[in-house]
Amino acid sequence: MPQQDLYIGLGSMAYALAKMDGRLQPEELTTLRQVLHDEPYGEIAISMINLNDKYSVEAEKAFEFALRRFTENRRELDVDLKKKFIGILQRVAESYDGTSRKELELIRRCRKELNRL
Repeated sequence: MPQQDLYIGLGSMAYALAKMDGRLQPEELTTLRQVLHDEPYGEIAISMINLNDKYSVEAEKAFEFALRRFTENRRELDVDLKKKFIGILQRVAESYDGTSRKELELIRRCRKELNRL
């Protein structure tokens, strides 16, 4: 279950990133679906994104939720998985209208927190 929980966190973090500059854009969702298609628990991450969007969760709340998932499962979160998650976030940020300053800041915060674990 820890791996699934990490992907729940990833979905929540990706949603937080997409919300940083307004709302979840169709291009961001398309990119997420493409990137997560072959991931072992990619559908779980997509479900988390859809759930957060359905309930209009605030970006900061989604970010905090993701960090809790990562922290609780830190033993499963190795360096390669951390890099993969950051790479996914970067691809999402680039998928719609370039990467905004707010998105860069969220990615930086996420990277810092992941490195701390």
